[in-house]
Amino acid sequence: MQKEVSLYLRESTLKWIYENGQKLYHELKRKFSSKRKMIQCIEDKFEAIAKNIRNLYSNPRKAIRMRIDKYKISLFPFITDLPFLQDL
Repeated sequence: MQKEVSLYLRESTLKWIYENGQKLYHELKRKFSSKRKMIQCIEDKFEAIAKNIRNLYSNPRKAIRMRIDKYKISLFPFITDLPFLQDL
């Protein structure tokens, strides 16, 4: 349903997994569903799981970018000599 190189899962893919692979769905639900908020609608559960998967990979990169931007005007610049920071 999605490209093989895709990092994230779409809601429609989660729906397909729910219908065809209950074991995998329950594992994704256990790992990525909201722990605090009780969601009743199944479509909202798909949305929450997809969002949490996306945020798992996006939030750390965003935090690094924000830290670099903060130090651009500082007297002590942020040194980006690490290879994974070169493309930020």
